Amino acid sequence: MNLNLHSIQPLVRAEHIALKNRVYVNRNLRLENITHMGFDMDHTLAVYNHQIEILAFNLTRDRLVESYGYPQDLCATTYEVGSVLRGLIIDKKKGNLIKLDQHKYVEDAFHGTREI
Repeated sequence: MNLNLHSIQPLVRAEHIALKNRVYVNRNLRLENITHMGFDMDHTLAVYNHQIEILAFNLTRDRLVESYGYPQDLCATTYEVGSVLRGLIIDKKKGNLIKLDQHKYVEDAFHGTREI
């Protein structure tokens, strides 16, 4: 199938969308003025592989040692794929970590590092 992209008409014209609901693009992004950059690690905009998690872990670990005076022994710590849980409920009094799924059912539960 041959598509002529110039002949495709938008479903809704921009002028019919309220200003507060429009998506804007910054076409003049000057990277020399950027001092911090974040990652969308909740996978709402992109799907990441373990390499980005390993990179983020290693860079954070190294920064803690080099810039914030954490012990040099920390550099021996390596990232373990699958050891990170997002969206946790933390019970500080009992030392439990509870991970719920999208339907609010318990998916994983730990007491410290021991699975319960």
